[in-house]
Amino acid sequence: MNVAKNTGRAFVRFGLPDQRGRRATTAYRVPLELDGQRYDVMSDVDTDPLAQEYETVWQTTIDAAGHLCISGSETVAPDAPSTWFVAVDAARHFGDGRRAIVVFSSDHFASGTVIDEMEFVMLPVKNEDQIGTVIWSKSTGLITEIYVAPEHRRTDVGILALLGAAAYHHSFGWNGLLHNDGKRTLLGQQFALGIDFAHRIAPHAELSPPMDPEPTVD
Repeated sequence: MNVAKNTGRAFVRFGLPDQRGRRATTAYRVPLELDGQRYDVMSDVDTDPLAQEYETVWQTTIDAAGHLCISGSETVAPDAPSTWFVAVDAARHFGDGRRAIVVFSSDHFASGTVIDEMEFVMLPVKNEDQIGTVIWSKSTGLITEIYVAPEHRRTDVGILALLGAAAYHHSFGWNGLLHNDGKRTLLGQQFALGIDFAHRIAPHAELSPPMDPEPTVD
């Protein structure tokens, strides 16, 4: 995938939060000096301040069933399969207010749909069917784990999982930008070298052991 290296993200959120605190949100690829900027568009007569100048990276909407729906994978992760996501409260496994986005590829939902754990347990889908996971802190944006199933590596699933985590995080308006410290696996280091917000990735300082998929959805 050919992408501009080391670019920022700015976010425009639309309307009032829904009952869960989510708002339709658009992320734009911007110069580094605008990285992390947030703008609110409160009504239909207000103008999106970034739409005419910058490239859209992803967008979220909320459908009639109350699902957060994420679009943008066609340009950000063109080699990834059609996927949907399960949002997991990972704090009970890891503490620190952590959240997870678990990635599945099947025809149960439209591409980009995010469901919760309660909806997932009613599906004829197993935890072992997941093809990727991102775990991060909702309070700081620190990414602590990224996993991609071996058979789906080098197909942009990792990028797609990060997109899902970022879109979920910013649609709630949580603090911080997704970033990583210097602790990574060897595969994680190879992956980090290919993403386009390198300024948020600390130099590789500590080797982590290879991972199994985490967490399970129960």
